[in-house]
Amino acid sequence: MGIQERKEREKERRRSEITDAAEIIIFANGIEKAKVEDIAEQAELSKATLYLYFHNKEEIYFAISMRGQKIMLDMVEKAILSVTEIRAKILSFLKTMVQFKETYPDYFNAVLYFLTNKIQFEGKNVALHESRMSHEKYLNLWIDLIQKGKQEGVIRTELNEVNTVLLLWMQLMGFLRIYSVIEENLNEMFHIKKENMMNEYFELILQGVVK
Repeated sequence: MGIQERKEREKERRRSEITDAAEIIIFANGIEKAKVEDIAEQAELSKATLYLYFHNKEEIYFAISMRGQKIMLDMVEKAILSVTEIRAKILSFLKTMVQFKETYPDYFNAVLYFLTNKIQFEGKNVALHESRMSHEKYLNLWIDLIQKGKQEGVIRTELNEVNTVLLLWMQLMGFLRIYSVIEENLNEMFHIKKENMMNEYFELILQGVVK
């Protein structure tokens, strides 16, 4: 192993350790209240040393978001492969996103944070490119599913694949975020059970795209 390779491995190890520490601080306090000095202390580093690896708190949170994206994508890919029929694949896709939100709420919030906030990073950010590639891969899974459904005569042929996928994606992320906030009130006011609400939501989506 060359000197440069060892340096890169050491850098990635330190970045991973800082990200681990940041998860503890940010997940406990929220991104707004979390402080860089607390993350540095948790990582057993000086604040100055931490800044050698990340420029700011948002950049650290972005590394956390990348972990969430990877988990989400892995879950979705496995879910799609577990079934064969197009309608079942769509339903599995949707249910897996709900499962991701419920199993990893902190990662979900991290992913959503960077989808709904315009954050500028200093210089060339490799993680930002990786994130875009990850989102593109996620959306392409949907697009491929819609295209295959059209070929099999299951999905409405007049639908534009890209527009349909983007609308489904935005609607789903928004629904998951808002529902978690108002779930208690809905149950109190209308006695709506979560399982029933989710099933009706999935059915509405299916009716919109399936013939």
